[in-house]
Amino acid sequence: MYSSGRKYAKKVKVKVKPNSKQRKIEEIPDGNLNVYLNSPPVDGKANKEVIQLLAEKFDIPKSLITIKGDRQPYKGITRCAEPA
Repeated sequence: MYSSGRKYAKKVKVKVKPNSKQRKIEEIPDGNLNVYLNSPPVDGKANKEVIQLLAEKFDIPKSLITIKGDRQPYKGITRCAEPA
């Protein structure tokens, strides 16, 4: 659960797979994630869906998730429990 009393940041590598039949997050053995989205990779729709799914999974506000590598299938995601 999100706790405003804790500060941490975690970087994770995410492979985004847009236009999938199912919305899901799959954890792979190396600690990274495969994220399957319904959205197409157009006009930031896929990025918004990635943020929404990760916020739900980690139970943190969407505003605390940042994406690096906007136009690449592998994205670096940083999630924080509290703004730095």
